[in-house]
Amino acid sequence: MRTYLDVVMQAFSRFLSASWEVVCEVASSLEQVEGTEFTSDWVQANWEVLVETPFREIVGFGAAFLEPYGEGAECNETSSRVWKPEALPTHRIVCLPHERAALLDLLTDRVLEVTRGPLIFDHFAVKSEREWHEEAPPFDCALAYHDDQEVLLRLDQISFVAQELAEPV
Repeated sequence: MRTYLDVVMQAFSRFLSASWEVVCEVASSLEQVEGTEFTSDWVQANWEVLVETPFREIVGFGAAFLEPYGEGAECNETSSRVWKPEALPTHRIVCLPHERAALLDLLTDRVLEVTRGPLIFDHFAVKSEREWHEEAPPFDCALAYHDDQEVLLRLDQISFVAQELAEPV
């Protein structure tokens, strides 16, 4: 069964796919702003609006905030956030296998033993032609960390849940 967070995360993946070409076009046209910095700021701003806001609505707003998307924004010197730079993350997104699904790491072609710790979501990606991950459409994979190692998971194999952090980071 898909959760509301699954729906929101899948929608964000589709949003990135639909917008990516235009964002990259704008980023490459900039002369005084690094293209990757612009893209990071844009993705983080949209993460806060399209994913974090619905998440905060679920938990009753208050002081609930998600960890940054990927490396986060670079527009605020003291924070990886765009909106409310002073806010500290209280939750992170974790990937869980669908019922009875064996999770295959597309980077190593190995089945993951998910009982050894969480699969901490970092960002959406695609498996590149070079057999690695790339931040590019169709954004049909999630790059996550498992035991401090990068893993690449197909979206059709996972669900998303918010995990409360022991203490705000």
